[in-house]
Amino acid sequence: MQKGFATRLPLRGAIAFGDYLEDTGRNIFLSPEFSSLAHAERDQDWSGCVVLPQAANRIIPVVFPGEQDAAAPDEHRAMVLSHFDVPSKSSKPSSLQWCLNWVYFLNPTDLAGGLQFLKSAKRENTLKFIDFIRRLPDEDRPLPEGFAPAVRILAQYTLGGVTLKFVDSSGNGVELPGSAPRLKLRLEIGGKTIAFPGPPRYRP
Repeated sequence: MQKGFATRLPLRGAIAFGDYLEDTGRNIFLSPEFSSLAHAERDQDWSGCVVLPQAANRIIPVVFPGEQDAAAPDEHRAMVLSHFDVPSKSSKPSSLQWCLNWVYFLNPTDLAGGLQFLKSAKRENTLKFIDFIRRLPDEDRPLPEGFAPAVRILAQYTLGGVTLKFVDSSGNGVELPGSAPRLKLRLEIGGKTIAFPGPPRYRP
């Protein structure tokens, strides 16, 4: 979702959980969830990705580590998933559902560029989601001068690991200079230190 929007290709999708049959030799992949996925994808009137309930029940405990109530966590801008009224093309009203947060790592230029390729209701509904995410509180992670041109770090985490992006004063992603100090990461949630199973992933 993020890469598509940044390259002026707004996408729409859905995530489900269920059984599947895969035959790599004949390039076949089948699942009884395809019907619900196709319906959920077609019905959304925006550029976004909804998480269907059966998948949300599996994903929520993983993407909200340390939360006492994973069904209603304290929302912040770096959340991998966010609760939002998903706009529908059908006559039914929009409904509050878990959605993929693809906005967090995108800079203002990429967001504006992706919006240019959406029209009418799709554009307005997508803009509402972008504004919703950007209004959420975000933990400020400023960097000392030794990390210039990076001035702060963005971090999105789950129990599976953490994804980082170093940004300049305009919100654009930057690479750290070779002389930058060694960065030590420690994430505390609910008074507990979260340990990650591997090295962090970096966003360009």
